[in-house]
Amino acid sequence: MTRCRIAASPKAVAGLAERARHVAGHRPTAAATPAAAVAARAYALNHPSEQARAALAAADALMGQLPEGERSDTWLTYGEQKHHVHLNHAFTTLADTRRANESQQRALVRMEGAAVTSPPT
Repeated sequence: MTRCRIAASPKAVAGLAERARHVAGHRPTAAATPAAAVAARAYALNHPSEQARAALAAADALMGQLPEGERSDTWLTYGEQKHHVHLNHAFTTLADTRRANESQQRALVRMEGAAVTSPPT
């Protein structure tokens, strides 16, 4: 599988992430939780740190309430490893190295022994 990555401006990504958050809603779901985490990353890159920190808090709150059935690491769910990769990036960008390191360690712990699966065809 070839990965394609499209580079976009953080401002454009922040706008798209905000739209995704609006569509996904405010309930803890496998759609709303990563939307908040991605928004935090985009805000952090765009320099509105207050918005980034608010989105980080929302993402963590949603993750804490995410039903167990939506926490696995599949293509249709949102696991803790993915969550902490997003948080690590946002915290790193915000120069919050302590919290970035905490998230990185939590992501690495979740990766240990994890199987890498291909997307459904």
